[in-house]
Amino acid sequence: MLFPSLLVLGWFLVVSSAEKEIIIVSPGKRAPLSDDVQSEIINAHNNFRKGEGSSNMKKIKWNSVLAEMADTWASSCSFTHGQPSSPSSPFPQTGQNLFATTVQAVNVSSYISSWYKEKEKFDSVTQTCAAKAVCGHYTQVVWAATSDVGCSYALCPTLPPTKLTNAYFFVCNYGPAGNFVGQKPFKIGSACADCSDACTDGLCN
Repeated sequence: MLFPSLLVLGWFLVVSSAEKEIIIVSPGKRAPLSDDVQSEIINAHNNFRKGEGSSNMKKIKWNSVLAEMADTWASSCSFTHGQPSSPSSPFPQTGQNLFATTVQAVNVSSYISSWYKEKEKFDSVTQTCAAKAVCGHYTQVVWAATSDVGCSYALCPTLPPTKLTNAYFFVCNYGPAGNFVGQKPFKIGSACADCSDACTDGLCN
């Protein structure tokens, strides 16, 4: 779907991986993310965003309301996309990326890197996806107007409609949402040239 229907896409992965942090949760239960993991998520997004050669790219920050919404979505243990909502959310529309894996070691940076890898299918000149390609995860990660992200995950005994069992279901929500039909993800130019306010480390505040 594309906005006005939001593009919300997902990955699932069955591989082995060596990771920094292992968090064990009961099946079907949500896992609160530590401050360190939250920082890892923010840093991964901002490192990718500042490398895009964009003049209007905003710096991403953590949003606890979006994280709570991701918490609820992850606990559903259904690998489906939609438009999460909360009366506490300041965003009328919310972007969303999903990832699932059976690897017990939780590696949020690798999940975000998997989304970003779709850049290979993105034409940087026309700022469009290649024909029949999927790159909506990438464009949401680098959508210039998006300023907030909140993520969570749950251990799911099953994760329909996939055939995965005992899968970690990772959800990130974004605000303001990206992936609007007819809009480009960011403006190409010198870093911070089109910031309406201050600039920090190559990103608009």
